[in-house]
Amino acid sequence: EEYIKYTASSSSSPKALTDIPINVFPMPNMIEYVNASFNRLQTIPEPLPFHLPHLSHLDLSHNRITTLPDSFRFLLHLKTLNLSSNALQRLPLPALGYLPQLEHLDLSSNHLVVYPDEMGRLRALRRLNLSHNMLTRFHISHHQATQSVQILLAFYNRCTDPPQAVCDQGSRAILDHFREKYRDDDVKLAPATTNDDVNLIEFPRVRGSISEAIINAKLNPSGRPTTRQLERAPLSRAATESGLDPSVLADRVCGLVYGAALGDAIGLCTEFMNEDQCRFYYGEGRLGIGNMVRDRHRLKWTPGDWTDDTDQLILLLDSLILWAGVVDEMDFAERLLQWCEKGFPELGDTVGFGIGNTVGKCLADKDFLKRPHDVAERVWKATGSAANGAVMRTAILGVLNFDDVDEVRLNATRICKATHYDPRCQASCVAVCVMIATMLKGDAEKDVESVIEASLSAARGLLSDDDHIRDFDYYTNCRDFLSIKCCESGKIGYTFKPIGSACVALRRQMDFKTAVSELVMLGGDAD
Repeated sequence: EEYIKYTASSSSSPKALTDIPINVFPMPNMIEYVNASFNRLQTIPEPLPFHLPHLSHLDLSHNRITTLPDSFRFLLHLKTLNLSSNALQRLPLPALGYLPQLEHLDLSSNHLVVYPDEMGRLRALRRLNLSHNMLTRFHISHHQATQSVQILLAFYNRCTDPPQAVCDQGSRAILDHFREKYRDDDVKLAPATTNDDVNLIEFPRVRGSISEAIINAKLNPSGRPTTRQLERAPLSRAATESGLDPSVLADRVCGLVYGAALGDAIGLCTEFMNEDQCRFYYGEGRLGIGNMVRDRHRLKWTPGDWTDDTDQLILLLDSLILWAGVVDEMDFAERLLQWCEKGFPELGDTVGFGIGNTVGKCLADKDFLKRPHDVAERVWKATGSAANGAVMRTAILGVLNFDDVDEVRLNATRICKATHYDPRCQASCVAVCVMIATMLKGDAEKDVESVIEASLSAARGLLSDDDHIRDFDYYTNCRDFLSIKCCESGKIGYTFKPIGSACVALRRQMDFKTAVSELVMLGGDAD
């Protein structure tokens, strides 16, 4: 109540704090977490640490803070301090150097010219981010280099010591640089970590009996499907073609939809980060929707929300339900344009978020609703883009007529070409859809490699360019996620990367939680 009263009465900005009203923290208290990010703070009250004696996590990111009070030294239980995206020009000394339990320190995107050597006193420090400052040099202590610090980021500075070229290679290179300096101290050096242990994310199985009600409501006003609609419904014809028990078949179809949304939501946590940044923010089991970093990119979504990829899958599902499983790219195009303008109003949207360049260019063309394939072809010829935006939405098409590979292939290309005309995009969509269809037939229970080969064979026929075929063969023959090169410069959204990742997960027989956890911790176009 005090917080709401204070912010409501602020004359300069009724929705942002210009200072921290310490009277909202009664004394004594046991408050451990304080998040004051995305405000207009310039200073921090000197008495604040005395009002929060048990504080362990403090987020002051995205403010206008220029300096910190010396009283920060009394935050004796502080473990996490986020000061990113402020205007800090210097650090208070010796205050910050005396925080005995500080493990995570984010000073990125400030105006720091000097990182004081006294910060080497932070013996518990494990993760340090100095990126996007104006540093010409920085130093960490022998203890930090050899025993405590696991991740050190210093991208986009002006360093000569260590050289900026070393800093731009990432955490391992920086730590190796300092360890080389200390090698003569006759101390057994701990190897630089390449991956933190990632605790698997537990996704509770939640399923309601809603599909029948949705279908009945959508098919016609009377609530019952017509005879013609039942005759045209692909699932009603194909269900008997699976070697799986009907309950298992239904479970896998539901798993496809839920898995797409869950993977998308978790992937948003690391989207556009590199591997070091993923480890900095989410290592040691911190990967999870509740821990999503609230930066300028992720602020457009609430934690737990999915992105445009799942939105487009839902649009396609709506179309399929309305037309009893018949694929209609014209109907999909109309829904896509409506979503772009309004999002899903029933979910509180006012506009569609996260639209990629390829989709955006198609939607902006005045002929899109009349001839989506022609428009997409023009966009492709003008840009040469082979983005991955169609792969995620078309996965559901592996369910329709899964006993008929030719039909699956045709449906995948029709919906893909509504926005992504490049043959590589079409091949990617076909590969994923045929892979899903083959698994729904029960073939994966016998031989995984035959499932992969069947899907790749169906997709490879769409490619004629030798370079495209070589690329396709490279990604689909990868044996681990690192070989996918998720953060490859200029190619993080390349359409062959998701199909390559699917092949890795299937060959390794990875369960959903393990595959998603490992893959999104590599960053890139992680959603």
